[in-house]
Amino acid sequence: MTRRNRAAWGIVIVSVGFLLNGGCRDKSPESSSAVIAESGNAKLHLHELKTALPEAAGLEISTIQLQNYIQRWVENELIYQEAVKQGFTKDPEVQRKLEKIEKEMIAAWYVDQEIDKVLTVEEREISTFYDQSRSEYIRQTPSYDLQLILTQTINEANECREALTTGADFAVVARESSLDASKTKEGKIGWSTLNNFPEEVRRRIPTMRSGEISQPIQTSIGYYVIKVLAIRAKGEVQALDEVRDLIVWKIKAGKREEKYRQLIKQLRESNTVDIHWNMMDSLNIELK
Repeated sequence: MTRRNRAAWGIVIVSVGFLLNGGCRDKSPESSSAVIAESGNAKLHLHELKTALPEAAGLEISTIQLQNYIQRWVENELIYQEAVKQGFTKDPEVQRKLEKIEKEMIAAWYVDQEIDKVLTVEEREISTFYDQSRSEYIRQTPSYDLQLILTQTINEANECREALTTGADFAVVARESSLDASKTKEGKIGWSTLNNFPEEVRRRIPTMRSGEISQPIQTSIGYYVIKVLAIRAKGEVQALDEVRDLIVWKIKAGKREEKYRQLIKQLRESNTVDIHWNMMDSLNIELK
């Protein structure tokens, strides 16, 4: 499913969830799991909360975001239950909107299951696409393949650098001394742009050569010792690994559009479709 589709899908799910069910109101046997919050006569269970949270790889949720989500659930439940008491769910306009949302949700789910979930991209397709469009992928900013160590004090940073310059294995020193999460990956953070670093580091890295180990760099969170493994310059054609995700997305988007049109064609042929375009005149709409 594309990023745009995921966003639209998320809106539909939230709308139906709160309008039809009053939020995460689950009637399944799993509703016996631990209760995270209560609002009026509704309960938010642990498994419901886990289901509602994003599952995107690498997406981290802060404590504040989690608290805000639960607070919104409580507020929505209070409003929903009051609206039910006052008979808003019986309002004809509400019913029409709910029906519209339900149709859109089911249609979106069908497309997701019948098209998006079964789309595949082979390696040869990626390579061919890349070879045919290399000129479109010019690197706008330099990127650097780095290893780093983060320490709390300047003395610790100096000790690490001295060990590295006298032959110590960077992976060992990082694992034993670094405060950064990359310590479990030999201090490697992979290819990265300067936007991901504190200002002091952003100023220092462009002055370094491939293979060089920096002097300790003081920042607000500690002292960095950085080794530049390789450099990709601005203005060069990006390597395939830099644009692979974008290429896969483009190929899938093309396939999705083709599959979607085939589906619509098939459904039109097996169902009666008749659009009375002449009736538009009676709407008295000024068309541009």
